[in-house]
Amino acid sequence: MYMQMQIELEEAVLRVLKSYNNQATLNETWEELRFDSLTTVEVVMDLEKEFSESFPDDVVETWETGNDIVEFLKS
Repeated sequence: MYMQMQIELEEAVLRVLKSYNNQATLNETWEELRFDSLTTVEVVMDLEKEFSESFPDDVVETWETGNDIVEFLKS
């Protein structure tokens, strides 16, 4: 069950990332994905919509990859 939840989280985060860069992976940094600050804000807004959750700015500022987002969502 835990593994299934993690896979679903990874797929959802990756789906959002790929809507901005279809070559995205969970391991790439925003810089590697060529996300500027506006794109990063849009990604976060889409994630908040996807998960029906508002993410604190101080947490979002620590995210550097999709994996960081998945780890936050698991906690």
